[in-house]
Amino acid sequence: MIVKKVNSKKRAWPGDMSEQQRTQVVLDVFKLFREIAEEQIILIKSAKRDTQGLDSRHHFIFATTLSFWRDADFALSLYGTQWDFYAFYPIRTMMEKLLKMGYFNTLSEEAQNQVWQKESLLVTKRHYDMSGDQKLYNKIRGNFPSVEAITEKELKVFPHYEELCRLYSNSKISYYWYRWLSGMPHGNLAFLLMHETLKDSEFRRCIHMGGFFGYEMLRVVDVHFANRHLIKIESTMNSARKVFVDVMGQSQEEAMP
Repeated sequence: MIVKKVNSKKRAWPGDMSEQQRTQVVLDVFKLFREIAEEQIILIKSAKRDTQGLDSRHHFIFATTLSFWRDADFALSLYGTQWDFYAFYPIRTMMEKLLKMGYFNTLSEEAQNQVWQKESLLVTKRHYDMSGDQKLYNKIRGNFPSVEAITEKELKVFPHYEELCRLYSNSKISYYWYRWLSGMPHGNLAFLLMHETLKDSEFRRCIHMGGFFGYEMLRVVDVHFANRHLIKIESTMNSARKVFVDVMGQSQEEAMP
């Protein structure tokens, strides 16, 4: 398991900053990346309208990216509500989609084109196992074996999330983060109690992590647009670093859990 080492030299938030002020800093940084994401989303929607030259791999890229930022918007919308603890759910799924996109980018174009079909077949295979209805599977089956003959293992494309963390760009994303984000969805009692006790700081930590995932997602998706936004992405990250250095004396990456 990959666990990020604790840096004992990290600085804390200034003592005269309220919880609301600290959270606002993190939200502002998150929104910087969300603004660039809107430019990518416009490109994706335009490409979806003009389907010429698109293949299966583009459907995976488009669907994953749009879903990622819908999750981000949902997490942001929970701020200040009684349901803010639900932010752990969309932030975790953001991490899952980022890890999958990172792995997807390492595959050949031929293998990438199989991802969308296998992922779709896996869903319809599970639908069949639950309901006995094989119409959906047969509709997109192609050259794959019948729904009765194929196994889930044959259709799985992605490794376990621990392995995806290890493989992701020099292991810069820790599996420890995934375990932390899974504490709430898995109903861990100690996690629930901790969240109730440290409600504001836990929400802030969650959104902070989401901002970092947003930056990474912009980078891995930009590869498929010939790095059109790379300069703007890195410039925005430098602005984000400056915010955290000015406030806490550390960059956004250093301030991660």
